[in-house]
Amino acid sequence: MKDTVLSPHEVREILNSDNKEIIRLCKLAAIAPRQNEKGFTYFSYDEVKRLKELRDNYRKSVISSSQFRTLETIKSAFYQLEDNLPESAMIDINNKFKKLEQFFEEYEKCKSENATLKLKMTEISKNNCYLKDRLKEFKPMGMGVYIKLKKKDYSI
Repeated sequence: MKDTVLSPHEVREILNSDNKEIIRLCKLAAIAPRQNEKGFTYFSYDEVKRLKELRDNYRKSVISSSQFRTLETIKSAFYQLEDNLPESAMIDINNKFKKLEQFFEEYEKCKSENATLKLKMTEISKNNCYLKDRLKEFKPMGMGVYIKLKKKDYSI
């Protein structure tokens, strides 16, 4: 059993840990993973046993096992939230961009309608000035009767 070698995958399963925790434990225990002739990383059975003892002692010294499970649950929930957050954020951003596009479309419609109304107002204002000038040519006599005044000729 002491000559047994374990792959990193098997070590993760035995320790029920991720790579970051295994690296941290290896640093604490001063264990350097070795590589075989093909370049594959492996651990000896004794090294994994030491890592497991170190991890158990560390967990016991810091918090109780029920608290650790609770923290692990919270940790995994945060990782899931971290993974899902960009997707939900992108959905929210896309929805806001759609609303913004609708706003700009409505803005352009209002802007063009405003320009049209300004032109109509200018036309009506010109017409109003013309009609006022025409009205000055007439003098009211009473009872709804008007007399057209003669234009004064100021030409030389």
